Formats: sequence, structure tokens, C-alpha cells
Amino acid sequence: MKKKELLTALMNYSDARIQGRYLPPLAFTAGWKWINDNTVVNGQTGEAISETEIRLARSLDKATQPVNELTDEPETTQATDILQKAIDCIGDRASERDTDAERSMKAAVESFNAMYGTELTEEQGWMFMVFLKASRAKGGDYREDDYTDGASYFGLAGEAAAKERG
Repeated sequence: MKKKELLTALMNYSDARIQGRYLPPLAFTAGWKWINDNTVVNGQTGEAISETEIRLARSLDKATQPVNELTDEPETTQATDILQKAIDCIGDRASERDTDAERSMKAAVESFNAMYGTELTEEQGWMFMVFLKASRAKGGDYREDDYTDGASYFGLAGEAAAKERG
């Protein structure tokens, strides 16, 4: 994965994911690693990408987004785009943690239940995350990440419900 390809991939991630040191799975196999809080370096080639470069590329990309020729309006995000990103996100999480399927909610809910004497289910844990994303989405500027993560969590809630309630 070359610098330009990684920069393009990173432009699609929210600032929180960049600051959380997220990298697409292919970046790791190509030798890219975070060296500090805002710089990614390829250990094989020495190329570097700073958080500033990512933000600049993102702003330039927004200026050149496709426009609907009939209305001169920017093309809108389709539901299928958000759902595909949600699917990719679930796979990326597993890859980041070197597991076949990253499913940490069950352990988190069990710990919460033990600490607070509650009886939350894994499904309820995922649904909590759905509502968290929904409450974030209602305020401020549009952030596709809220909808992508919300779709991911809703899918994971459905998976948990199928296991729990069959």
C-alpha cells in the first residue's frame, strides 16, 4: 500500500478514529505504523503521513466531490454506502485485534453486570451503543461516522439477539 493509497483511505475516517491510531488492515501488512500521536510512517520505505496532510487532503477532496449535473448539488450518500462501510468496519475491528470476529460486548456486559448487579444482555449492550450513536447524530454537523457505527452496532445487536433469543 503506497502513501497515496493510505492517505485516500485515511481521508474516509473520522478525526476520532485517526486520533485513536486506527489504520486499515492492509496498511499494517504494508509496513505502516503510527510513530506518535499524529504521524504514520512506513518502516520499509520511510514515507510519512501527518495528521495535517490527512486533514488537508480531506478538505481538498470535499472541494472536488462529484456534483449532480442536473441540480449542481453535491451527490448524496446512499444508504448502501453507509451499510457497506459498516460491514467493512466490523471486519476491520476483527483484523485490528487479530481475531476472526471482534465481539467484545459480551465480556463488557458481563463485567458491567458483575460490578453493578444488573442483568443486561449482550443485545442490550449493543443497543446502548446504537442509542449513543443516534444521540450524537442528532446534534451538530452531519458526520457519516455516526451512521456507519450505528448501522454496525444495530447489526451486531441483531446477531446477539439471534444467539440469545434464537
